[in-house]
Amino acid sequence: MGKKIRAEMEQQRERFVAGSVRTTCRKAQADTIFELLAKFADYGFNKKPRRGLCAGVVHTAYMKRHYPVEFLAASMTLDLNNTDKLSDSLRGASGLGNQVEAPNINRSGATFEVSRRHHPLRAGRAEGRRPQAVELIVEERRKACSPRSPISPRG
Repeated sequence: MGKKIRAEMEQQRERFVAGSVRTTCRKAQADTIFELLAKFADYGFNKKPRRGLCAGVVHTAYMKRHYPVEFLAASMTLDLNNTDKLSDSLRGASGLGNQVEAPNINRSGATFEVSRRHHPLRAGRAEGRRPQAVELIVEERRKACSPRSPISPRG
């Protein structure tokens, strides 16, 4: 049933109904039971993938509960190119009391970051841009702010 191959399902129906009629119930009742099982096959799946999925859900819930700001930053970074999901996440972040700092050329990186200094979350500059260009800006800013730099970033 998990593979949902129609021909195989019909063969199994015949076997199931014949065996049920032989041992326990009427044909109409056996057909009804098989239909219920077939409906379950549309959304049910094996234990092995279910265990892996459940482990992922538990880990995600743990991270969301114990590290909410970091979880939001990671989620929004994954959604940088999906503006609909990103706007939903931004609304959700502000609804939970997390302020999101707008992208800032002097502080932002390419992705969403956790910042304890100004706002809990700092927006990345890569939304709608090529990440390589943003990385170049971040690298140049890092060079300009290094102690050995002849150029002062405040100058």
